This record gives sequence, C-alpha cells and structure tokens, in this order.
Amino acid sequence: MRSEARVSRAEAGSDSGGTREKILDAAQELLQTQGYHAFSFRDLADRIGIKSASVHYYFPAKEDLSVALLVRYHARFFARLDQVETRRPAERIAAYAALFVRTFQEGQRICPGASFAADFATLPEAPRKALLAFYKDNVRWLESVLRAGVELGEFRPIKNPASAAGGIFSALEGAILLGRVSNGRSLKNAREWVLANLQPVSH
Repeated sequence: MRSEARVSRAEAGSDSGGTREKILDAAQELLQTQGYHAFSFRDLADRIGIKSASVHYYFPAKEDLSVALLVRYHARFFARLDQVETRRPAERIAAYAALFVRTFQEGQRICPGASFAADFATLPEAPRKALLAFYKDNVRWLESVLRAGVELGEFRPIKNPASAAGGIFSALEGAILLGRVSNGRSLKNAREWVLANLQPVSH
C-alpha cells in the first residue's frame, strides 16, 4: 500500500554515485550510529572529503537533509518489501522483521525511523511529517498482511488488525533501540514474539 508521501525509487535514487548520494550515505550512517543531533555539516564534509559549502549546496539546512534521508530510506525500505510481495503472509511478516535484524547487524545501526523518533520533540515540522508518513505506511503494510494472513488461516483471528500492526511496528522499533544494551537479544526476542503470537491456536 502506498501513500502520497512515498516517492518513486527512481526519484529517490537520482544522482546515484554523485556528491549528493555520498552526503546522504554519510549522514545516514552517522544518524544510525550516533543520532540526529550528534553530527554537523562539517562532520559530513570531513567524512567524504569536501567543503561544508558543498554540503549546503545540496542541502541548505539540516532540515532539508533530514527530509531527503527519510524519503530515500522510506523508498528503499518498501522496495525490499516489494520483493516479497508475492509470498505468503507469514513469510512476509518474517521478512519484515528480518529487515530490522539485518539493519542492526550492520555495525549495531538502528532504523533511521527510530533514530529520528528519539528526537521527535526537537525535529522541525518537515522531517516530522516525513517520519509520520514512514510510520503510517509501515502500519498500513502490516495491517494488510495481517488481514490476508487471517483470511488464509495462517494467523489466528485478530480483533483489531490496525492496532496489532501498530504494535508490531512499535515492538520492532523499540527492540532495535534496545539492541545495543542487550547485544541484539531484544530484536531476537521481539521477532520471535511477533511470529509466535500470530500463529493459529492448535487444537
């Protein structure tokens, strides 16, 4: 399911290999490992060997950089989900949870959505809107898969699929935040809990 806030993968991937993409790559790594307020444009410039003015050329303010980061990650995240679109609901949920595990395994990185959410109170309005679009699209996707799973008998009956979808997303985002504290066990536990609680009750 798609929202108006989503962009095409071609648009999100423009300037591939160029300076703009290198800036976004460096910013995403710092966001995922250190946090939104832990790096500056000077840090980005030094990291990829350019002048700060070059960063400002592509992104006049950190707000612009933040929106671009979220839009790109949003598109890439759902591109991965598109790859499992034809699989059975249980396999799609497992693949969804695996995205969070894989992200953490890349140097204990956290999801950009979780990183931005941790600083939501101090984010400008534009990044907030982009973050909310990411959240809503995740919940919509999960809800549609849950409904399909229930209809096919793969999942137990779910009284409120929208609420359950929000719970799954929250559980995985929270688990990835706690991953560094638990050395990844929180993600493993959350993934197992999600999958186990969707299974039909055996008679």
